[in-house]
Parts: sequence; structure tokens; C-alpha cells
Amino acid sequence: VEFCHPTVKAPPVVDPQAHYMEPVTGQSTARNICDQQVVSESQEEQELSVLIGKPTLHEDDLQLATCPGNNNVSQLENDKGSPLQSLTGFPYIAVLAFCVLVGTAGTSVFSLRYTLTHEEEKHYLTPTAVLGAEFVKGSVSFAVVCFSRSFSTLYTNKAELLKTSVPALIYLLQNNLHYVAARHLQAATHQALFQIKLLTTACVWVLVFRRPLCWRRWVSLFALLGGVVLVLHDGQPKKSASASASLSAEVNVTLGFLAVLAASVCSAAAGVYFELLLKGSTSLSIWHRNVQLSSYSAVFSLIGLFAVPSHRHAILEHGFFQGYTRLTVANCILQGSSGLVAGIVMSRLNAIFKDIATSLSVVLACWLSWRFLGQHVGVSFVTGGFVIISAATAYARAEAAAKAKAAGFG
Repeated sequence: VEFCHPTVKAPPVVDPQAHYMEPVTGQSTARNICDQQVVSESQEEQELSVLIGKPTLHEDDLQLATCPGNNNVSQLENDKGSPLQSLTGFPYIAVLAFCVLVGTAGTSVFSLRYTLTHEEEKHYLTPTAVLGAEFVKGSVSFAVVCFSRSFSTLYTNKAELLKTSVPALIYLLQNNLHYVAARHLQAATHQALFQIKLLTTACVWVLVFRRPLCWRRWVSLFALLGGVVLVLHDGQPKKSASASASLSAEVNVTLGFLAVLAASVCSAAAGVYFELLLKGSTSLSIWHRNVQLSSYSAVFSLIGLFAVPSHRHAILEHGFFQGYTRLTVANCILQGSSGLVAGIVMSRLNAIFKDIATSLSVVLACWLSWRFLGQHVGVSFVTGGFVIISAATAYARAEAAAKAKAAGFG
């Protein structure tokens, strides 16, 4: 049978008593077999197929076999792709980027703690390290843009260039709010409260993309928040009563809490807005956006750096790279790499998965601190780590199930 042609010849009639075949007179017409159902065979043709041992095909099977443009065929071919995609329900590049983000974020947090707690490593200015990380992220993205020969589109679209400044300004506001919160709250309380960004990011994401989350994913996010609080609470040093009294006289807990809450909202807004830019219909790729965002962040960081008198005098007297060591440079590379991979996670998955990855990185950072810095690890850390991993797995499975259901395979 010749399919997808205006004329279909019927199969020859076979006499079971003889060993010769007679052609059947008559022809039938099939119209656009890839769009309509195949004309069913007659009862005699079905019996004939059985007699000559020819396998019969169902109409749906014929459509799948003869229509290469069928969506179901392409979907089935995708499902037979990499084992990693079949196992997790997500593209392999997204899973790889998520795992790399967990590793780079956790390692960068550990290296930052190491440089700030060791006497021979803590003589550098922290704002200069932030600028170094932005330089790494922007340089790698700029190299990719130049290699793809699309440099001409980097700054030509003024409207898109202006859009990229929005998340940069929000991140600048977020950093200032962190300084306010750190002045009025303890470090453990500050870090634990900032994990509210898991919920604020989910709320902003639902409002912007208008895609509701099922109750399993909300429960997973709340459990993830509780697990991170347990991990951060474990191993924190206890302050004496006199130190607590002197501290309470200088701080405003309400102001610190409001600053953390505002910072979490800023983090959610910036992440979701940047995801919206990455998934937009413009010709700018994620590398173009990274170059633009790094440029804005570098300019804002330089302004903030020289606006502080102590930092300005220190740079003018001792230089920009004062106190830098090999570990400081490695930390800048890790921070920049973490920013690059976070953009890939947001473009391939979403901003919620980016925050989930950073939550998992907290467990890795605390484990590295226990292993190399002697940080205490107790029952809270083990319990919190188990809750974080379980909640992240539950959220990913719920997300994969929702995608499969939307595609018609659930």
C-alpha cells in the first residue's frame, strides 16, 4: 500500500487453493492520510490478510507510522531520549545545571566563610570580591556572545537594555536591606528568616505566570523552609547573657524583621522578572542578558563601593586587590559560576527551582564547614538535611507529574 498519495491500490486477491495471485480491479482514494483517519479495509481484505500471513495495522498505528510530523511520535521519541530525562522527567541539561548550582553555591558559601574566619585570608574588601564575581560572570558571557558572532545585538535594542536594569536595581535594593537586617538581627536569625524567599518566590511566580501550584508543591516548599531553618539553627554559637543584653539595647528587632521580609520580596521579584526576560520572545539569549546584568551590577557596585568613605580610602591607599589570595580568587570564580548556572536553571526550569537549589546548597555548605572548619553538627542538622532533601525531591516529582499530565501522559 502506498500511503500519503492521492491513489491507493488495493492488495491483490489470493486464492487459498491456488499458488497464483490475481490483481483486483478497482481503486480507492485516500485524502490526506496524515490529517484524517485511514479508510478502513473491507471484510474481505481483512480475511485475505489473515490468509497470507500479513500483519494488520490499526488505523492509529498507520497514522503514527506514516506521519512523521505527528506530535505523539515526536513526544515518544523524546521520551526514549537520555536515561536521565526518563528518570527525572526533566531535560538532562536542566538536571545537570540544577546539580551544578547546588555544588557551586554550597562550595562558594563555604569558601566565603573560610576566608572571613581565617586570619591570613580575611584582609580583603568584600565589595571588591562581589565585583570580581560579576566580572567573571560577565566575561564568560561576553566570550560566548563574541563566539556566536551576535555582539551587534547586545546593546542595539534600547528597550530590552532598559528592561535588564530592573533586576539589577532590585538586587541593589536587596543588598542594602541585608545590611540593615544584619545590623539589627543575629546572623542565624537573619539567614533563617531570609529563607522566606522560598514562599515569596512561589507567590510572585504564580502571580506573574498565572500558573497555580498544586497542594503537594506548596507543602514541599513549607517543609523545605522548615528544614533550612533547622540546619541553620544547628551549631550556632550561644551568646552570654551580658552580650545579649548589650546587643538588645542597640538593635531594633522589628526593623530587622521588616528588612529581611522586604529583602525576600526583592529576591523573589528580581528572580521571577529575570526569568520572564530569559523566556521572552526577543532575540537576546541568556548570555546577552548576563552581560547586560553584569554591566549594570558592576556600575552599581562601584558607586556603592566608593560611596563608603572607609572603602574608598582603603582602595586609594592599598589598592583594589589588597589582601587577595588564591582562595579569594577561587571564591570569586565560584561566585561568578554560581550566577551563570543560576541563570541556566531559571531559563530551563524556573526561579522556584533556583531557590530550591540554594536551599540544598545550605546543607552542603554546613557539611563542609563541619568537615573542615570544625562546626558543630547535631540532631537538628541531620533532621533538617533529611527534610530538605525529601522536600526538594517531593517538589520535583510533583512538578514532573504536573508536566506529564499537561502533556497528556499522566
